[in-house]
Amino acid sequence: MKLNVKNHKKTGTFSRRKILHALSLIAGVPVLSPAGFALSEKDPLAKYKLHSFELRVSDVARSVKFYSEVLGVATIEESSESATLMLGDGLSYFSLRRRSTEEPSGFEYIGISVLNFDSEELRLALAENGFSELSDFERSDLAVSRTKKFWINKDDPRNLWFADAEGLVFKIQPRKECGSSSCSPERARSIEALFSADEINHFTNFSSDNALANSLFNSIFGTKFQAYQGPNSPIIGVGDGRQFLMYAGGNLSSPVSRPAIIDHVCFSVSETLFDFEVGRILELLGSYGLTERRQQTLRGSSPLEYWVSQRMPNRGGVEGGTPEIYFSDPDGNRIQIQAPAYCGGGGFFGERCPEIK
Repeated sequence: MKLNVKNHKKTGTFSRRKILHALSLIAGVPVLSPAGFALSEKDPLAKYKLHSFELRVSDVARSVKFYSEVLGVATIEESSESATLMLGDGLSYFSLRRRSTEEPSGFEYIGISVLNFDSEELRLALAENGFSELSDFERSDLAVSRTKKFWINKDDPRNLWFADAEGLVFKIQPRKECGSSSCSPERARSIEALFSADEINHFTNFSSDNALANSLFNSIFGTKFQAYQGPNSPIIGVGDGRQFLMYAGGNLSSPVSRPAIIDHVCFSVSETLFDFEVGRILELLGSYGLTERRQQTLRGSSPLEYWVSQRMPNRGGVEGGTPEIYFSDPDGNRIQIQAPAYCGGGGFFGERCPEIK
């Protein structure tokens, strides 16, 4: 699909560090260090970082084209069965995998990188929280059958995997892991893309017992809540003080009958940094061929739609609403984009999180 938008890029040359410094003056948020951390590397928040994820898609080539043209990602590797796409400075990535006829499209796992990765230390932390090790793992295994288990994938022995109390899968990996044997991109970032996705900002997950999911994750990793999107909707701070995980859903204590799901991923995009012009962003998405979504639903999306959710004060937003922008990819997978200041808190940018000092 050919782009037909003129002059949608910001002019001038800015480094990421200069941009973040400018934002700190505008929004009153802390300046991050060159390494991307607002905190000491001894802090649990600095040790862990949202790093990767995998999407099941019906057509890998079509999805590579879409994400390259919309988010400007670079391609590390690509085949008819899978692809790996690099974000920003190359410290995070996501993978595409052609789904089987029995699988739905959707998110496969959340990847978390660890500073000074130590597999045995992580195994111990999981065991102390009631997890047991799987000796054998097959992708086709039912998610509820691997709850509170951890394992090594024989095809990918560099990383440690675990499934939480509702079967949501996490991949724990070294900080320099790029998802490929070669971390040099085959194709550079697209300078003609609508946006430049710099890094993963957050994941929102649906679970039947979000209180249990929150407490378990915090216990394993030593993380804490950085803001609230409502009195019973805390978000877990991960990474540089902007990243987070959110578990939405209920507080059912009955046995798990269906696994938790990853509802959407959010990317930080630099072009929207200074003014976050919602109308202009929607215009760009429309110019690519996406259509405005007419009916809001909690889950599920039709392919190639866009919409805005206004997070009101009862959910931690500002009067009139903190704008949150979403769109769906060719398979209906839900994607959110926000300015780099976004931490899931208050303020127009969503940049005000009480726990970020």
